Amino acid sequence: MQNTATIKKTPTEPTGNFQKDIVKYFSEYGVFKDLMGIKNECMAALYAAAHQMYQNNKYKEAKQMFSLLCTLDHLERKYWLGLGACFQMEKKYTIALECYGFAIILEYKAPDAHLYAVECMLALGKKEEAKPMLRNILELCMQKDHQPFKEKAKALLSLLK
Repeated sequence: MQNTATIKKTPTEPTGNFQKDIVKYFSEYGVFKDLMGIKNECMAALYAAAHQMYQNNKYKEAKQMFSLLCTLDHLERKYWLGLGACFQMEKKYTIALECYGFAIILEYKAPDAHLYAVECMLALGKKEEAKPMLRNILELCMQKDHQPFKEKAKALLSLLK
């Protein structure tokens, strides 16, 4: 999967056909924040505020901020992780799974979203569906900083056997 930083585009020169221009823009990995001229510094400030709300257990407010962030830049993985975490803390596991699914699509080899998705699956009682995902996490955890995810996946897998 390509790094989203390398595939984001700035708005292209309009052709005069609004519908065609919009379709072309988004088909070339365009995001609303760029179309609207929102700077990365503003996005970083919004993310910091959302993260702070989450840390302060204000999941409803954080969820609104992460939803806005995901809308403005649907290619930024950390926004989907934050939104998924809010839904997970509210015990809305099915919606959290969808958010983690987007994060997995954006960076498949990162094990964190896979593990969070497994936690949601287990909370929903989907033990059999979680097992192959846990085995997949073990295969993904090759880097040293992935060891905590690997250990948790091993522990969960042994409990499910």
